[in-house]
Amino acid sequence: MKKGLIIATSAALAVVLSACGGQSNKHATTSSMRTIKTSQAAKPAKKTGVNVGWDGDKADQLRDYMADFGTSMQQKYDEVTAASDTNFMGVNLGQYIQDKKQVSIGGTTQAVKWLPGEHGGSKTKENILAVYADTSDNILYLFAKKGDTARVLVTQSAAQNGVFDVKETANTDIKDAFTNIMAGHSTTKPHSGSTAVAANSPAKKEKDNTNMDPHADGSTPTQQFPSWIQGTWYSYDQDTDDVHVMTFKNNELQYSGSTPTYAYDARHRDANDLKWQNGDMSATIPYRENNWIEVNVGPVMGHPAVNIRGWYQSAGAGETYYLVNQNVHGQTIPVITDGSGAGAWGSTHYFKSQSLAQQNRNVHFSSDQSN
Repeated sequence: MKKGLIIATSAALAVVLSACGGQSNKHATTSSMRTIKTSQAAKPAKKTGVNVGWDGDKADQLRDYMADFGTSMQQKYDEVTAASDTNFMGVNLGQYIQDKKQVSIGGTTQAVKWLPGEHGGSKTKENILAVYADTSDNILYLFAKKGDTARVLVTQSAAQNGVFDVKETANTDIKDAFTNIMAGHSTTKPHSGSTAVAANSPAKKEKDNTNMDPHADGSTPTQQFPSWIQGTWYSYDQDTDDVHVMTFKNNELQYSGSTPTYAYDARHRDANDLKWQNGDMSATIPYRENNWIEVNVGPVMGHPAVNIRGWYQSAGAGETYYLVNQNVHGQTIPVITDGSGAGAWGSTHYFKSQSLAQQNRNVHFSSDQSN
């Protein structure tokens, strides 16, 4: 009887002690967890790099601007990230970013920080904050910042030895827009046919830029028409009553209201065009094929002349315009003759006024060439 009571009492005591011990452990555990949580909450967020002043709002602002910019330029720009599958002239840009590829900036190949975000920038490298590409016209823009300097880099050329060679864009619209975005200001709508000036050209006023090709970035220098041919010239068709008008200004040529063509220096073609010259027909760029021309300036029979060929023209003599001061009704006036073929054959004449062209629509000059 006493033995049973002792066993029962011992068992009860064990239960009580066990319960007390459990509460003590529970309190200790809860206290420990509270300490850990308090410590974690007080710890500041770790920053992984330099604050480059780039955030989601600015990225959205640039995204909206590039959509408008593409519309104004009759282009379409896609935003490129490390997850993109964008093929730009044979290079997967998403993979290029993932592989942390170098970039040649102004001829110097260097490592860059790709898409670092707000706090992931580099103090010493160029930070590429955003990437946009038009794979149809082959234009690649890199929006960059190094230190306090923000700039827009561009290329229209294929990668050489796996590296893109970029330079600062001459397009004033896109440069101003990025500067405003980085400064926290609003942007204005891009101009229709946004202007561009070659980076190595002297600074020009806005009004002087209107004759520059909006699809150029300065990577291939322009070929300026000589002063003697610049201006508007008129010719009347000998068989119809149609008037033909051609206008030369800076590096632009336009016929009777058609889409302008732009003259570029074929002696300084970029890397992509050199591929075409070496027989790679797939290297042609559609916009250049349809809108760029090669101009050669040199005399024809001792007269000032320009010869015009298509940018990718590999055969044929092209079109030649030469200037002769002719005696017309007792007055000496400048007349341009349109000649074609190897001998600049032709008798179509252009005059400085529509009335002169109409009065002399059937005239022939001794300087005219015939085959």
